Amino acid sequence: MKRTAILSSILGLSLLTACGNTSDEGGEVNSSKNSPVTSQGKDIPSNSPTNIDTASAYLEVESIAIDGYIASTVFDLDNDGDTLIWGEQDVESADPKRIHVWSGGNHEPLSLDEMKMGSQSLSDSGKVIYNDTDWDQPVSERHAIKEYDPITKETATFTLNGDRDEILAGSRTNYSENPRMFIGIQDYKKDKIRPFVWNMDTNEITDIDLTETIRTETQEELSIYPHYALNQDQSKLVAVVFNVGIIAYDLQTKQAEWVYTTDNIFTNNEKAQSSILTTDDRYVLFYTEDADHGMLQMAFDLETKETFEIGKGITTYPLEDGNVMLITDEEEFHLFNMETKDLSTTFVPELGEDDRIDHYTVSGDGSTLAFVVRDKEDSSTLLIYQK
Repeated sequence: MKRTAILSSILGLSLLTACGNTSDEGGEVNSSKNSPVTSQGKDIPSNSPTNIDTASAYLEVESIAIDGYIASTVFDLDNDGDTLIWGEQDVESADPKRIHVWSGGNHEPLSLDEMKMGSQSLSDSGKVIYNDTDWDQPVSERHAIKEYDPITKETATFTLNGDRDEILAGSRTNYSENPRMFIGIQDYKKDKIRPFVWNMDTNEITDIDLTETIRTETQEELSIYPHYALNQDQSKLVAVVFNVGIIAYDLQTKQAEWVYTTDNIFTNNEKAQSSILTTDDRYVLFYTEDADHGMLQMAFDLETKETFEIGKGITTYPLEDGNVMLITDEEEFHLFNMETKDLSTTFVPELGEDDRIDHYTVSGDGSTLAFVVRDKEDSSTLLIYQK
C-alpha cells in the first residue's frame, strides 16, 4: 500500500502552530509560595474534566526570572522532580547561551567548558547528559556521551568505539539508564534508514536497517525520519514513522513488523522531549490531525493492536505508573488513566490576560510540574510546582 511520506518542515509548522496557543482568560499569575493552584479565573468548557483533587494539589515551590528567552531544546525534569535543567537564549529561536540546573532547591549555571550548548538533557536519575566531540581525535575516539552529576559534580565519559562518525546527541527520547542505552543514526541519508543501539556500559552495538521495511510501505523516496524507543528489557525497538505507521523490531530475531499503518500519524514527543512508549511498554503514544487541523493525542496498544484517543492537546508525558499527562490546547495539565480511559484535570495555571506559557515539562512520577510564563512585556518567569 502506498503511503505518503512528509517533509520535516510540515511537521515543524504543525508543532509551531500548536505551541503558539495562548490563554486569553482573565486571572493573575500565582506568585505566592506554597499556595494551591485551582481553576479560579478560567472558564472551563462544559466537556472538559473538572474533578481537580484538592488533597493532592500542586504548590508553588520556586519562581525564577529567566534571562532572555527560554530555550525549547533544553527544558527537562528528572523522574523524581528533584532536578530541572533549562537553557536561556538572548533572542527567540536561537541557540542557548546559558544552561542552568535546579537541584535540591538550589539553582546554578553550568560552566563546563566542554559542554555544547543546546544538546543537554536529564537522565531519569537527574544526571545531565550531553555529547562531547573532539575533532582532533581519530574516529574511534572522537564521539562520546557524558553524564554530569549536579550533586557530586562528577562527570562520567562513555566513548563510542568504532568507525561511526556521528555526533551523539543524547536526550530523554533516545537515552535510557540501567543499563545505559543510546539509540543513534548511522550514515543517515534519504535513501537509508539505519538506526543503531549502543549499550554504553558494555560498548556493544546492534545495527538495524529499516530501509526496505519502510520503502515497501511507502513505495517512494524516503524523506522521513522515524522516532524510536527501546522497551525496558532492550529486546524490542519501536519506531513511529511520520504518516506511515508504527514498526516493532525484534533485536533478537532481527525481524521488523508493521504493527499499525496510517497516513495520519505524527510523533508526540517533539514538544515533550519524552519517550514514545509508556513505561509499561504497552502503548505507543502519537498524535493525529483532526478535521480542524488540531492535534488529537492517541495511543496504540501493542497487545491488542487497537488505538484509542487520549484527548485533544499539544503533547503527552508518559508517567512511571503507566498513565499519561496530557497538556491540552488550553495549556492545562490533565491526567489520563490508561486502564479506565478516564481523563481528569490535575492542574490549571492561573494566567494574566496577556500571559502565555512558553514551555513546560513533567517529572516521571508526576509529582512536579515546571513551566515558563511570558508576560506582555516579554519577560519570562520559570515556575516550579510540586505536590
